[in-house]
Amino acid sequence: MGSLVAELAEKLSSATNNFDIDEGTIYVNTSADTVGIGTTSPGSKFDVQGTMQVGVNDTGHDVKFFGATAGAYLEWDESADELELRGGAATPGKLLLSTAETTVVDGNKLGQIDFQAPLDSAGTDAILVGASIYAEADATFSASVNATELVFATGASETATEKVRIDSVGRVGIGTTAPDVNALLHIKTSLDSVNLLVESTEAGASISGFGINMYRNSSSPADNDNIAALRYIGRNDNSQDVTYGAMYGQIIDASDGTEDGALHIQTMKAGSLTTTMSAISGQVGIGTTAPDTNLSVTDGGTDTQTLVDISVFNDQTGYSPDLIFRKSHNDTIGTKTATTDNTILGRIIFNGVDSGTNFDWGAYIQATQDGTASGQIPAELSFYTSDGTSIAERMIIKKDGNVGIGTTSPYSLFHVHGKAFGTFGIGECIFAKQFTHTYTSNMNQSLGINYSEISQAGTIFHFRFYGAMETLVDMISFTEIACVYRNDAFGLTRVILNEKSAVSSDSAAAIGVHYDINNPGTGASGTAITVTSSADSGTDSGNTYDLATYVTIHRVDVRNSGATFRQS
Repeated sequence: MGSLVAELAEKLSSATNNFDIDEGTIYVNTSADTVGIGTTSPGSKFDVQGTMQVGVNDTGHDVKFFGATAGAYLEWDESADELELRGGAATPGKLLLSTAETTVVDGNKLGQIDFQAPLDSAGTDAILVGASIYAEADATFSASVNATELVFATGASETATEKVRIDSVGRVGIGTTAPDVNALLHIKTSLDSVNLLVESTEAGASISGFGINMYRNSSSPADNDNIAALRYIGRNDNSQDVTYGAMYGQIIDASDGTEDGALHIQTMKAGSLTTTMSAISGQVGIGTTAPDTNLSVTDGGTDTQTLVDISVFNDQTGYSPDLIFRKSHNDTIGTKTATTDNTILGRIIFNGVDSGTNFDWGAYIQATQDGTASGQIPAELSFYTSDGTSIAERMIIKKDGNVGIGTTSPYSLFHVHGKAFGTFGIGECIFAKQFTHTYTSNMNQSLGINYSEISQAGTIFHFRFYGAMETLVDMISFTEIACVYRNDAFGLTRVILNEKSAVSSDSAAAIGVHYDINNPGTGASGTAITVTSSADSGTDSGNTYDLATYVTIHRVDVRNSGATFRQS
């Protein structure tokens, strides 16, 4: 103690007025107003040469360094176990990582932050740097160049390696150290199970605000502007990049209040990127960018065909591919209201181009509701064709299955009114004609053809007579006569198949009508065929009901040809 006091007295009495304890353990330079610990030449107000410690393990103290701006400081907060770097009012806290390198070149790191668990008991990989963020020079620095990239590195079972890079112009690369110059975001992987996922955990039904937005913020938007595209690019066998598919959005009409838009899908076809499908203003075109119906399917070129294939593959007999036409008697989509009588349920229309270069109707098939809807929809099927001037109904299948050609009101399973030629289950129809008279007046009418015109040895001809009351609602007679021609002679067999006993709903006993044809006899093939009718007496015999009589001739045993058709 005495020697320390003596040394202190000596130092204080010296001319330098410096204070030195134990040759530099603590040194006070009174002339420079500096203090050194472990040095007799402090280079600052307080200079510590050696390890410095504040507190002991598990018992620390706050350490705070103030800046020149009010409120700015760096503090180790021992209670929060965190380091805070605070800026002054309206200024951020700043951390500067720098390098002393005087000639920075491409690849030099300017600063780095590492993340590590160096004391992990597992050792080996566990104590390696698990992640890093560092700034890396992207070119040799000069008076006009300081291109720098920011790199994010992570590790799985090794020291952290680069995973994401933001280059000097702002392009982001994930899985690549060189983001493509034409891409703001470049994602690269060698795995086929990696994808880009955008996920929402919103519990509600509406996700209208969730998704990926491609926004063209143009100061002068115009019709037909393209907005954005998704492209699917691969390489060909010549190592060239090829866009094999693409999808892009387009402004069709930019007018406020009447905006229209389009979405186009393109595919590579024979070396050319072709628009395969377009959805434009609520209409869809396949093979065309200008659909003029809800769905337009188009193709063009020599030997091309437009095919629509509806296929199903299953091992069941009752499950087939179906094409369904649906109609509801309601203007609101999704609301089903019973359709009414005479409603057109659907059409299949066949168009060609007319002399005015417009698509025009050539034929169509139409389904029309016939009656009130109940458990099912009563309907008839009509077939229309054009003769080049007008389009008209040619054939109809009624809801009861009756088929009419040349008439919209067939009164039997198959009814031909007018010219007919063809082979049917009832034979080949070679003649048809209609007469109108009152059933109280017996008919005697020539068909306008001779027996010689239907003569054919060994052939049976069926003459069919249908008598119908007024509007064809009440059938009063159906007569069939078989005419057999052999060796220039006709043998006639008359069979009354059906006679309705009532002509009107309020008469129990009414007139029945019988039909007959004249017998030409032997060698009289030139005789005209004449139809006669006779009425039985009944309680309504004094009334005059309009009667429509239909006559058809069918050739049953068809051989080669020979029978001709006549229409009066």
